[in-house]
Formats: sequence, C-alpha cells, structure tokens
Amino acid sequence: MKINFTSATKRILSVSACLVFIANTYSQHNHDGMPATDSNQYFKLLKGLVGNWKGHYQWSTNKAANGEMDASYSLTGNGSAVVEDLLSGGVKSMTSVYHMDGVNLRMTHFCGANNQPRLIADTTQSTGNSVTFTFVDITNLKNPDAGHVFGVKITFVSPDRININYRFTTKGAESDELIELTRQPAASSN
Repeated sequence: MKINFTSATKRILSVSACLVFIANTYSQHNHDGMPATDSNQYFKLLKGLVGNWKGHYQWSTNKAANGEMDASYSLTGNGSAVVEDLLSGGVKSMTSVYHMDGVNLRMTHFCGANNQPRLIADTTQSTGNSVTFTFVDITNLKNPDAGHVFGVKITFVSPDRININYRFTTKGAESDELIELTRQPAASSN
C-alpha cells in the first residue's frame, strides 16, 4: 500500500518533528540553561554527612576573624532534604537546607546576615569530590549592597573531612569564609 502525503500533511509532520527535537533538547537542560546532569551523586554525598562535625572557620579579608565552628547534619522530609546547622559556641548561627528539585540540587542558606540566598548546584563547575552552588535569588535582602552569600563550594576531602567555602559580598567587595570540618565519632549507646 502506497501512502500519498499532501503538502499540508508533510508540513504538519515537519513541524511535529521540529517540536519533538526542541522538547527533547529543552528536557536535557535545566531552567537556567545549563546542561542537566545527575546531581543525585552530590545529594547522596550530602546525605552521607549526617552526624556531628567539629572544625574552625577563617575569613579571607580579616585574619583575626577566625574561630571554632561546629556542624550538625540531619535528614528531614522523609530523607528528601539535608539540614546543615552551623554552630558557633554551641549556638546555631546559620542553617542550610539541601534538596533535589527535579534533576537540580538546590540549597537555601539561612544566613547570619538575616537573609536567605537560594542557590543551585552548577554541575559545570563541580567535580567528583566537590559541588559548587551558584546564586539564583535571595529573600529578605535589605538593599542591593547588603552583605549576602552568592556562592558556595563544598569539597568532600574524605568521608570524615569536608571544607565549605562561602563566597560573600557586601557593598561590592567580595570575601571568602572557609570552614574546615572533621566528623566526630557517633556517641556510644552504653
């Protein structure tokens, strides 16, 4: 049986093929135009941080701005989110929540500067042992010059050591805060 396509049918098939190509191309990218990859590997690494950590912090712009910093990691939302509490002197000073959003790994940082930057894992800047988060938007920013985090890099040095590098800006000046943490042994249940 021979099928005879009219020119209108050929145009419809051609347009349909183009739409399928465009839809397939779009589905392979996230909404920020970056290639989509499996951010699940980084989320699994973050889930592996559950427990208590001890360490210290150092600001790049002020060598006197350093001290002890501890962290506690836990899961919430039936394992769908990782909660990171940073503690200074035993008091929670900042919290970050990491979660998947489709194929994207997201982070909301509840900052000591009283604002909440939202970031997304940039898989083009991430490597096997580190994940880099880039700025998406922010809530509660008092004015454009107010201090806030605009980038974060977490390096998984070993299963028991991590480094967190916060990129911070205030009045156009950028600085870094490096937090180095070591996992603490789980408390025995004797």
